Amino acid sequence: MTHLSPEERFLCASQFLQTHLTSNERVLVAAYSLGFSPSQVAAALHVTAPAVTQMARRIERKASRFWQQ
Repeated sequence: MTHLSPEERFLCASQFLQTHLTSNERVLVAAYSLGFSPSQVAAALHVTAPAVTQMARRIERKASRFWQQ
């Protein structure tokens, strides 16, 4: 997908967020974007810090597969 214009890449990223991530995964992406730490995200989601780390890895794997399409 590297041949896409910036606008097309933005639309693809938006589609990825909406269709490939769970609601908690979307919250994690937003929280990281806003500068929250993993421990703050864990507290907000009522999960453990290792669970947040696993979720982040899962998002990375999903994103990697999505952008390789």
